[in-house]
This record gives sequence, C-alpha cells and structure tokens, in this order.
Amino acid sequence: MKKFLAIMCILTAVLFYCSGAEAVEAGISEGTSELGTMAAISSLSGKAQGSKFTSTTTLGLAQYGYFITDHIQLGGSVLYMGQTSKTADEKSTSDATGIDLYGKYHFYSKGQSVVPYLGVQAGYLDISAKSDGDSASGDAFSYGGMGGLKFFITEKISFNTELNYRRYKMDITSGGTKVGVNVNNLTLLLGLFREIGGWPDSRQAVI
Repeated sequence: MKKFLAIMCILTAVLFYCSGAEAVEAGISEGTSELGTMAAISSLSGKAQGSKFTSTTTLGLAQYGYFITDHIQLGGSVLYMGQTSKTADEKSTSDATGIDLYGKYHFYSKGQSVVPYLGVQAGYLDISAKSDGDSASGDAFSYGGMGGLKFFITEKISFNTELNYRRYKMDITSGGTKVGVNVNNLTLLLGLFREIGGWPDSRQAVI
C-alpha cells in the first residue's frame, strides 16, 4: 500500500505540474528516436489455508523506438521480471529476462502536449526459479497489446503511463518434468522518456 501511495503521489505531482505549466508541444515527428524506461511493482499478502503469505513482483523495461511516420513507431524492449514469495515455511524466487518488439500508433496532431497511443507487442523470456530444495527453468513466448498516454513535460521529455497486457506461453522444467503453462498478465507501467532528433518544422520550406 505504501508503494502504491508513493506512485500515486508522484503521478499526481507530475500531472499538477503539467496542468499548471505553460503548454508545450510534443516533440515527436517522422525521424524521431525515443529512449526511456518503464517500471511496475506489485505486492500481495494474505492467508491461504490458515498460513500467511506475501509476494512481491517487479518489472522493468528499457525501450528504444523510432518514428517511421509522425504517428507510427517501431521499437524494442529489454526487460527484467523478478518475483519473491514467502510463506511460513518456504521462500521462493523467480527471475526472467527477455526482449520484446513492438509497434505503436500515436493519436497526435500538431500542438498536443498529451499524446494517447495504442500498440501491439511480441517477445521472448528466459526463466529461472528456485525454492527451498527445488529449482526450475524454462522459457516463454509472449504477445499482447498496450494503450497509454505520454505527458510531455518539455518538448523532448515525457512522463508515460501505460496499461500493458501480455499472454505468456511457458514451458517450465522441474525435476526432469516439463510442464506447459499459459499466463495472462495486465500491468500498469510508469516511465520517463526522451525524444532525440526528428525532422525540423521547416523541412517543407527546405524542400
């Protein structure tokens, strides 16, 4: 709960700043490159069959994208996902690293400082897990989509919020036994991005 409140305070402060500051124009156009990071943290706790449990999951992505038009962006992500779960008599951890490829369409027109977008993605994960006395490994292919908002604080810097859906098709091996698992995951991501380059506004005049 404390982590959630901290995130909401940060988001509220950024939005307040954006609403109170002089409007800036989003600095995206054909030829613009974009670099940034996004992250999410979730924490669960409760009781199962009389025993307490806790579970914490972290997700981090480093992204690069390129605008092939003023609206369409193609790019890729390197991601890390970690989970730690505890019960009264056992602790388990899992780690996953992977890559994604994505395409996004931005609903953008000149003068906007808040830019909505929708997109699709597909990727691969390498997975390892261990608990007291046991270990497992495997991989996963994923696909899904996303929708979000880019809040431009300056012409070239944006604070992003994104609702990201992924479906994972996993193959996990533990103790010599291979098991197939399908998982659906919906995550709220927050991130900071920087736009680099792009065509100047005077390109038509130059031509």
